[in-house]
Amino acid sequence: MQGIYEIKNRVNGKRYIGSSQDIKGRWWEHRWLLDKQKHYNPHLQHAWDKYGEANFLFIVLEEVTKEQLLSREQEYLDTLVSSGQLYNIAIDAMAAMRGRKRSSEAIQKTIETRRGYRHSKETCLKIGNANRNPSKEGRKRRSDARKKYYETHDNYWLGKKRPKETCQKISAANKGQVPWLKGKQHRPESIQKMRDNSGSVKPYPAFYNEITQEYIPAGISFAKMCRAHGFKYGAMWAIRAGITKQTKDGWRLATESEITSKSMPL
Repeated sequence: MQGIYEIKNRVNGKRYIGSSQDIKGRWWEHRWLLDKQKHYNPHLQHAWDKYGEANFLFIVLEEVTKEQLLSREQEYLDTLVSSGQLYNIAIDAMAAMRGRKRSSEAIQKTIETRRGYRHSKETCLKIGNANRNPSKEGRKRRSDARKKYYETHDNYWLGKKRPKETCQKISAANKGQVPWLKGKQHRPESIQKMRDNSGSVKPYPAFYNEITQEYIPAGISFAKMCRAHGFKYGAMWAIRAGITKQTKDGWRLATESEITSKSMPL
């Protein structure tokens, strides 16, 4: 069941308004967090501790479609916000933090919690492998996600330039700032990792041009080859990675027969 719900205090009539695509599961989540004294809404948590579970009702206000969830929740919030009878901290269903600022204590607590945190070696390895060798399905998912985002969101800076006054303010703010990398050096193991990784992506296969019948043999410096022939790096990388079969000017991966019959020095 999906729709709008409320958690109502029988004693004082105050309530918490929410929406969910799984109301039963959300109610279980609220109860578990409240019983463990870990609920993210301190007003509701304090009331639960004071009055007890028996004095709270979980009520389904109405069932709505997935597309109506946030808009209908916002209507309930707008109706009740002036009454002072809400436990809700966020009164914007679309963006919970809109119009709110975290206290300096909360910010400092977050900093202290994250300070010194590092991913485990296994996690770093997984992230590295996923970024270095994304599957075709993964690349397609990323591409589709970007397209979907820009279909529904305006790119504010597209075709725009910052005003001179803004540029001058940024320049003035950055003057005297010490670059965070100044005086720092990579650890020896980091340098070795970069060397190992850079070596693994340098080699490239042979290329053949169907229009001019030019041939480029396989080599070890892909970027150098692109510069030497005036190629666009991204277009040739797509050929090399198998994303596209041929560039607009006729370059593609050479076949085995072309490699053996048209081997020419670079």
